[in-house]
Amino acid sequence: MFFNSIKVLLYIPNIIGYIRILFLIYFQKYDNYLYYILSYLLDGVDGFLARKFNQCSTFGYYLDMLIDRISSGYILTLCSYINPLFIIFLINEEISHLIVLIDCYINNEHQKETKENYLISNLYLSSKYIMFLSIVGSEAFAINFIYKIIDNNLLNITLFLIFMFRQIACFQRMLTSTKRLFGKLKVS
Repeated sequence: MFFNSIKVLLYIPNIIGYIRILFLIYFQKYDNYLYYILSYLLDGVDGFLARKFNQCSTFGYYLDMLIDRISSGYILTLCSYINPLFIIFLINEEISHLIVLIDCYINNEHQKETKENYLISNLYLSSKYIMFLSIVGSEAFAINFIYKIIDNNLLNITLFLIFMFRQIACFQRMLTSTKRLFGKLKVS
């Protein structure tokens, strides 16, 4: 049992997770957005490798989500220093994912396979490509909001719309999960 636990900690996707954490630490320490981008690029690799090498694990699933929440939370916190309205997006991002996580844990479902009640969240979950573009576009918007890398109004507006699409999807997923969770409560 002990050696199986150690083995899971050393799965390739989990090692990639640890590297992502190091990149986030470097991003915070050196204020260089390239470390953040590297961390997010690795996020797309760990799940693929977990499936390829048959190294899917509960630990890896939660490690990946935790690193995602730390990444998004940190970048949105930096955005909120520039514009305090981003605190709303930060709260939406973190609370919605927490509620969806609890809902999926209780209902023994994967977070990407839940049945949604709303148009935007259904669209968000309907395709890996839409989800991928939403996540990448949101992160690109946040990084550009802080570092002003892109000087193209049309592209900036597009990234903002993608960011808002994802924020709405997160909020709608939170509503669905909240309804499901409270539907399971028995009030006497």
